[in-house]
Amino acid sequence: MLRPVRLVRILCTFPKKFTGNVISKLQDIGIVHLIRTGEINGFKPVKLDNDEYNKLPLLLKRTNSLIKLIESRTLKPVMRKFFGPMYVSVSSKDYDDLGRLVKQLKQLETKYMELKYVRTKINISDYNQLLIFRDVINDKLDRLKALQLFSESKFLMLFQGWVQHDKVERVKNVINIATEDKSAFEVHNPKPDEDPPTLLRNLRMVKPFEIFTEYYGTPGYKEIDPTFIIAFSFTFIFGLMFADIGYGLSLVVLSIFAYFYTTKESMFRRNLNLVLVYFGLSSMFFGFLVGEFFGIHFRKGVLDPVNDILLFLIISVLIGLVHMSIGILSKILTNIKDKKNLIHALSLLLVMWSAFSIYFQRDLVLNKILLGIGILGLLIIKKFEILKELSSVLVGAVSYMRIAILGLGHLIINRLLISSFSNLSGSLIEISLFLILFFIGSLIVLTFGVFVAAIQVLRLHWLEFYSQFFIGKGKKFEAFKHSVF
Repeated sequence: MLRPVRLVRILCTFPKKFTGNVISKLQDIGIVHLIRTGEINGFKPVKLDNDEYNKLPLLLKRTNSLIKLIESRTLKPVMRKFFGPMYVSVSSKDYDDLGRLVKQLKQLETKYMELKYVRTKINISDYNQLLIFRDVINDKLDRLKALQLFSESKFLMLFQGWVQHDKVERVKNVINIATEDKSAFEVHNPKPDEDPPTLLRNLRMVKPFEIFTEYYGTPGYKEIDPTFIIAFSFTFIFGLMFADIGYGLSLVVLSIFAYFYTTKESMFRRNLNLVLVYFGLSSMFFGFLVGEFFGIHFRKGVLDPVNDILLFLIISVLIGLVHMSIGILSKILTNIKDKKNLIHALSLLLVMWSAFSIYFQRDLVLNKILLGIGILGLLIIKKFEILKELSSVLVGAVSYMRIAILGLGHLIINRLLISSFSNLSGSLIEISLFLILFFIGSLIVLTFGVFVAAIQVLRLHWLEFYSQFFIGKGKKFEAFKHSVF
C-alpha cells in the first residue's frame, strides 16, 4: 500500500500464425505493460505496412469532426461536455466489422452535413453511435500500435512486458490458449539496473487520491507511494479550512450528483468528484466541532476560531510539523541504507520539534541541547547550505498557518452573510429577497471557498510535503487493454 506493486518481466515466443490471437487475448485480460523488444536473438522489430492502420487515423478524424459539429449545434450534449458522455455499451459486431463502421459513418456524415448551414433535428442515438465509433477506432489503433512493440523472425513472434508477480500464471494460461500450447514463456525479476514501470495499488476509498500523486509525478518503482498518507491529510486539512455543516453537505450532494452523471470515460473527473465527497464530509465533521451551519453558530464547539485565533494558529503549525515529519520519515524509509540521508533527516526532525517546544518551555535545557545537536548534524551534512535548510524548515512551518487564516476567513464571511437576516423587518418581500440573495451568496462562497481551500491544500502537499521525500520520476504502468469494454 505504501509501495508500488511488485512486478516481474515476462518474455514470450510463439509461432507467427497465432499473432492475432495473442494480441486479442492480451488486450482482453488487460494486465500486461508491453515494452519494445527491439533486435534480440535474430528477432527484428515489427514494421507495419497495413492499409487498415493507415485508414484508421483518417476515420478517427472524420468521426471527431462530426461529433464536434453535432455538439456545436445542440444543447443536448452540454452536460456531456462537462461531465463526459454517458456510458454506451459496445457489442462485438461494432468492434469486429470495420466495413460496417465505415458505411454507417458515411451515412451519418451525409445526414448531418447540412448542420453546417441550417439547424437539423438531432437524434441522440446517432450521437451515441458516433461515440461508439470513436472508441472502437481508438481501440483498433491501440492494438496495431501494440503490435509494433513486438519483434519477429521468419516464423516466430516475440514480445516482452511487465506484469504483477501474482498474475503471471493468468498470462501464461491465456497465451497457451491463444497459441494452442505452442509458446515459450520466461519470467525474470527486475535487475538492479532496470527501471520497471510503477503500478499503484491502494484501497478503494483511497484510490481517487492517486490523481494528486500522479499529477505531481509518478512514484519510482522503489519509491514510497504517498497516496494513502495524503488521502487522510488532504481531507483533514481541507475540513479545517472549510468547516461548516451546511456548505459541506451542499458539496457532498453536488459531488454525488456529478459522480453518477460522469462516465467511466473520464476517470479523472469521477475520482475528483469522489475526492470532493470526502472533502464535504470532512467539512461537515469540522463544522460540527466548531458549531457552524451556513454561518449560524448553533452550538458551543470544542474550538471557536474567531475568538481563539492564537490557538488556531498554533494548531495549524503543529499540523504542519507533523505533516512535514511524516514526509521526512518517508525519505528515511526510501533510502534506509544511506547514512548521510539518515543523519540529515534526523537532524531536521530534531531542529523542527525542539524549536517548537522551546516556544512553550523556554527554560528546559533538554530542548536547547536537542536543537544544538540538530543544527550540528545539519552543519556536518550540508555545511554552508545550513542557513538554506533552516530557513526552508521555518518557511514550511509558517506556511501551514494558512490553514488557520483560510479557516477563520471562511467563518467570518459565512457569519457576515447570515448576519443581515437580523436586520429584516419581517415582511414577506424582504424575507424573499434575503433568501434569493443568500442563495446566490452561498453559491459564490461554496464555489470560491472550495476552489481556494483545495488549491491551498494542494500547495501545502506539493511544496511542503512532497518536497521532503518525493521525486516522482517513475514511469506509469500502462496495461495494454480495451479502451471501452
